Amino acid sequence: MKQPSNNFVNSLMTLVKPTKLFSSHTLILLSFFSCALAALATDIVRELLSTLGWIFLILGVAWKIIENPPKIGDFLIGPWIIGALVSIFLFGKGFSRNPSSLLLMWPLISAAIAGINEFVTPDVKFKRPKSEGRQRLVLLFLSNLVISCWLQFHFVLQGWFQEYPSLLAEDFSRSAFVTSLNFQAQPLSRGYAILAQMESLVIPVLNDRPWSEVEQWLLRAKQQPEVFGKQVMEQFLQDAQPTAASPKDAAKPVPSPLAEDVFWRVAPRILPGNPYTFQGLAIWNGPGANAQGYYLIKSCPITEMVIRPNGSATVTSGSPTLTTSLTSIGKITCGDTSRPIAGQPPALPE
Repeated sequence: MKQPSNNFVNSLMTLVKPTKLFSSHTLILLSFFSCALAALATDIVRELLSTLGWIFLILGVAWKIIENPPKIGDFLIGPWIIGALVSIFLFGKGFSRNPSSLLLMWPLISAAIAGINEFVTPDVKFKRPKSEGRQRLVLLFLSNLVISCWLQFHFVLQGWFQEYPSLLAEDFSRSAFVTSLNFQAQPLSRGYAILAQMESLVIPVLNDRPWSEVEQWLLRAKQQPEVFGKQVMEQFLQDAQPTAASPKDAAKPVPSPLAEDVFWRVAPRILPGNPYTFQGLAIWNGPGANAQGYYLIKSCPITEMVIRPNGSATVTSGSPTLTTSLTSIGKITCGDTSRPIAGQPPALPE
């Protein structure tokens, strides 16, 4: 029963034990040993052991790659493996907060490592690169610089989309740089969430209120549209998740504030008729595919409802008659928000 166990231990020792004391295998084992000790240490000792572990790992992997260079076809990938380890060692701690530094420096560090053999001889002496070597170095650094620039462009676009999420609702079919993946849901413009917030403010003010108060409020909104728009935006920025009466207008949690908020404007419109129609407009004046911007509309018809409470009997001319006091209140219902409409909203006729 002991023979299989002994064979496993012997096989493991053969795999782990370096063939030579001074070898790449030894450095890699030292890196694992340092990381194991770092897990048991604290504070400064942990940082020191962790740093030593990374240094041993980088040197061990580099030694192993020099002895047996890995290739994909005729392309040597060793410098990029070492460059990835160096980049993680230098910039890995802040990766969760700022992943761009690691990814941007990886191609440049890899190019520097790949170019070392043009300056150093096999016996570790400095040499001046030949003309062919200098050409290779120029092409190597410029090609990797282009890769870093494209990665930086990616992070710049992602930063724009985080601060201007409404840009994601634009049509990128003619863009040479941005494409929407099929498995991603089509993002909604931030205007939908703004109008959902407007609806949550308007309904409590107008619904089931005396008709005289409803007309006075509509008159103030028509005369002072800037005040109403400012009130909606201020409330929108205070709420992380606007509420909406219509499920189709329900928005995901919206971080606030965002840089794009300064480009949104809310305007009320009151359409005459019987019943009245209150319209809320979310107008986008920021960057986009259309230089004139676009706007969205949410329409809310307002009807007058007559309430007939219990009447009181009075006597006139000797015969009883029933008189009823009537009360009028407002009823408002809001529909779905329209799709984005290119351009600026037309002025209402006087």
